[in-house]
Amino acid sequence: MPSTTTFAACPGCQTCWSSPRAFLDAAAFELVGFSANPEHPSEGRVHFVHADDDCGAPFTLPVGLFLPWMHAPRSAESLYGTNACPGLCDTTFCLEPCDADCVLAAVRGVLGTLDAATEARIRMMASSDHG
Repeated sequence: MPSTTTFAACPGCQTCWSSPRAFLDAAAFELVGFSANPEHPSEGRVHFVHADDDCGAPFTLPVGLFLPWMHAPRSAESLYGTNACPGLCDTTFCLEPCDADCVLAAVRGVLGTLDAATEARIRMMASSDHG
């Protein structure tokens, strides 16, 4: 019997994605937030809504699932809570990149890739509606 691996699954409709690439290629999600974990940066949670017309369920994935695949540069030091921290990680629905030389800023860099996949899906849907 062949073995299948699941990278992520929607809790609403049970759609499964086998890898980060399959998840991004499907682009069947809307990125809605990020909950940083200053003590364990790779355990921060990325908040999504399944953008399938028949679903719409909210779900989260640990940002650490994407880090090895993204090859994001990582600073070893956390600046969270210091004067050098702009405080972006304190707001769940802030998806802006952070310029601080901080491990959490590198983790937030993953959000840009996820947001680009969302934008590509929106452009694709808009072009198919007008074509």
